Amino acid sequence: MKNNTISVKKILPIAGVFNPPTPPRKHKSNTKLRSLGALLAAVFLIASIGTPAWADRKTDAERLRSVVEHGGIMKHLEALQKIANRNGGNRYVGTRGDLQTRNYIASVLTRAGFKNVQRLPVVFENFKEKTPAILELVSPTSKFYVNGLAGSPNAQFDIMQSSGNGDITANIQAVQIMDPPGPTPSSSDSGCDPAHFSSFVAGNIALIQRGTCTFSTKVANAIDAGAVGVIIFNEGQPGRTALIGALLSTPVSIPVVSAEWAVGKELYDLSSQGTVNVHMKTDAEYIHTETENIIAETTGRPDHVVMVGAHLDSVDEGPGIDDNGSGIGTLLEIAKGMQRLHIQPLNKVRFAFWGAEEEAQVGSGQYVNGLSDVDAGKIALYLNADMLGSPNFVPSVYEADYNVLPPAFASPPPAPGSIEIEQVLVDYFNGVGPSPKLLNIDQRSDYRFFLLNGIPFAAITSGFDGNKTDAEAVDFGGTAGEPYDACYHKKCDNIHNVSEDSLDLMSGALVHTIMEFAKRDVIFP
Repeated sequence: MKNNTISVKKILPIAGVFNPPTPPRKHKSNTKLRSLGALLAAVFLIASIGTPAWADRKTDAERLRSVVEHGGIMKHLEALQKIANRNGGNRYVGTRGDLQTRNYIASVLTRAGFKNVQRLPVVFENFKEKTPAILELVSPTSKFYVNGLAGSPNAQFDIMQSSGNGDITANIQAVQIMDPPGPTPSSSDSGCDPAHFSSFVAGNIALIQRGTCTFSTKVANAIDAGAVGVIIFNEGQPGRTALIGALLSTPVSIPVVSAEWAVGKELYDLSSQGTVNVHMKTDAEYIHTETENIIAETTGRPDHVVMVGAHLDSVDEGPGIDDNGSGIGTLLEIAKGMQRLHIQPLNKVRFAFWGAEEEAQVGSGQYVNGLSDVDAGKIALYLNADMLGSPNFVPSVYEADYNVLPPAFASPPPAPGSIEIEQVLVDYFNGVGPSPKLLNIDQRSDYRFFLLNGIPFAAITSGFDGNKTDAEAVDFGGTAGEPYDACYHKKCDNIHNVSEDSLDLMSGALVHTIMEFAKRDVIFP
């Protein structure tokens, strides 16, 4: 994920609208948050003296915020942890852990009072490795690289999901490598432009660096240039050196692997000195897999739908309590709270729990792509919640207008309205503390198909595979130089891998934004 923080003009809230999060329990105290909270409380107290009784009545957003807090969210996370414990340590798509997760979500929504909770089938062919991939340096010296999953000890490379099968030995050819790496993530555009392959020799293996465009774009350009295999290695900045778990949006015909920065750097340095010969072997298959999307919605105008979603599956390496039990638990508490408080929004609020997100957003993709033009047009906006409880958290919002950050990928610009949703989120975070981090749109979560289908969207996260900066540690506590979530896509993403303070902060932003648009007569002027 991308970095860069901007300073956005603070818009102070009306007294009482924002409820600042409690002082951090697991991190350094945030004096800015506490000071602002005390100031707002004082302003509210002074302003309320002598006002009529009706002035003390809370808005729906305030009432909902008061019942959506980390205690309730954690109960859902504990339930998801128990499901993982009963099912081999994960809730991976197509497994009993996945089924029990879906049953749990549907049960909570039904007990909360939602009528006609929908369980929409999601059927697809799931990519699974049959035998471990091989990446071997044949010449000018001999060396086997260690195959393994991202996050596994000593793992240096892994097959990329949707890779083709093959057993090839060929020369390496580097494609537009940036060494040393750029100052910020996604500085390198290695392989993003067909022109980068103008001198590429058909029959070679393309060595490509992670960077500004999708892996699928890089691989497609390499195939068009005649590559018989592709190695994509991490970009090289701090936080972007380890092996990454990666996938392609569509299956390809040639072997493709991902590798850590050190492997790519070694192959690049050797290729700069002469011919480098490599042996690659991949052997995988597609397994018929079934899961579901779970959908529930409130009353309200059916042609002005405010939609909010989180994915329900984990990776097969662990229980997925931050990724994305935190999103599941937060949405369940918001949905329960709206029912409990009998909130009747002007615009319908639709809650979505997506299946198979870890497999290239299959569930949300099938849902959005399956909508008629009329039904798609009824969705006013989509909010995505993915990883809201990262232990070394920084509140982050995806940056929709590209005024500050360049677009991460060649894709259609976000639909009109996306900038306004982003600003509502940014204003909320500014109102309760330091400005949030702004992230490049990287299409790595379920907002992807809403973006591609022209539906206004926004997405938030508390961080995952980058490292916290010194400035972020000053603003939000935690440890500089360490990952936002060191257990991202690992076995240790369990019930102990969650920050309650982050849950409070991020759930507050979701509540505020949902209710802001749910009450609007004209959602986007």
